[in-house]
Amino acid sequence: MAKYEKRSPEDIKKEMDLYNQKIIDLGESFKRDPAVIAEYLEFSSKFYRYSPRNQQLIFSQNERASFVGSYQFYKEKGYQVQKGQKSMKILVPVKASYFYRDGENTSTPLINATKSERERIKRGEIEVKSVMRFKLGSVFDISQTDCPVAEYPR
Repeated sequence: MAKYEKRSPEDIKKEMDLYNQKIIDLGESFKRDPAVIAEYLEFSSKFYRYSPRNQQLIFSQNERASFVGSYQFYKEKGYQVQKGQKSMKILVPVKASYFYRDGENTSTPLINATKSERERIKRGEIEVKSVMRFKLGSVFDISQTDCPVAEYPR
């Protein structure tokens, strides 16, 4: 099994910028060819559970996608993603909690709190704040799995 290597913040930012550019490029294609708008609207109607931004990301990576889910989603349904398939990237919300250490103006992730800081947080002596951030997540189209066509959702 391949070992996972932690990516640097710079690498993560580059990848996020790449997918943000895909959304911008899609918007530009709407200006150049109005037919793309109709195609996109028909496409996005199938993905009502995803945000407009994620709909655009999916469309920009696979215009023929019909039903997408995470690797875990398909695994729970009893299907396997076919070997060698490349995932599509979407933005996944992640709640991040942080606090301010005494005398510091920069926030510290809650996960980095010392034992004594955790106790003070528990007692309410240190305020914890939460923000919503986004990270890249992976989804696959149902055509990338071993799900029989007869069992595709309608």
